[in-house]
Amino acid sequence: MQKNKRPHRQKRDVLYFGLSGIPQYFVPQIRVQYNKSKLYLGKVTTAKEVADFIRKTYGKGQIELQEAYVILYLNAANEIIGYYKHTIGGITQSILDPRIVFSVAVTSLSTSIIISHNHPSGKVTPSPEDEQLTKQIQQAGMVLKIRLLDHVIVTKNDYYSFNDHNKL
Repeated sequence: MQKNKRPHRQKRDVLYFGLSGIPQYFVPQIRVQYNKSKLYLGKVTTAKEVADFIRKTYGKGQIELQEAYVILYLNAANEIIGYYKHTIGGITQSILDPRIVFSVAVTSLSTSIIISHNHPSGKVTPSPEDEQLTKQIQQAGMVLKIRLLDHVIVTKNDYYSFNDHNKL
């Protein structure tokens, strides 16, 4: 006769099942957290103020080196909640991902944003790609009720505002 084999000992942890039978402990949890800064970064009301603020986010010589996107996140009073250096690209282009731009906006409870990038060439004239991107960001913001207030192209000594040129 066969001896009764002891059953395999199993952990007594309780597994909770969710998404199509996947044990819950295998599903990564996303946590959203916003730490409001006590530092007052200022209020922006003009494109010149935006350009001046954006220039301060670049290190010495960086604005003429490679293209980068910097996003300003604002509350309803146009006070800067914070900024995010989104991407640093090459000499002639950088990529802006609207999903990242708006994920930060939603997380920070921003009511509006200003996108900005530099032109290392020193010329502030927007490219067709700059214009197309501005329209895409504006349309995405409409869905989320987060206004795109401006797209400012900066150089060391000059700037171009889509808002000032009625391109928004």
